[in-house]
Amino acid sequence: MTAASDRLKKGELRGMVEDFLTEHPGEQFGPNTIGKALHRSPGAGAQRLGEARG
Repeated sequence: MTAASDRLKKGELRGMVEDFLTEHPGEQFGPNTIGKALHRSPGAGAQRLGEARG
């Protein structure tokens, strides 16, 4: 598997974060936990988490 095949399409990570949060209602997660759960970097999770909240 190459880095190019790991790339997500535009908006795909945001959808993954939203799905993750929807599947865990009432729970609180930081970017590290979300990044690990989605097999992505904590930075990517933090950025999308901020977008999902805002």
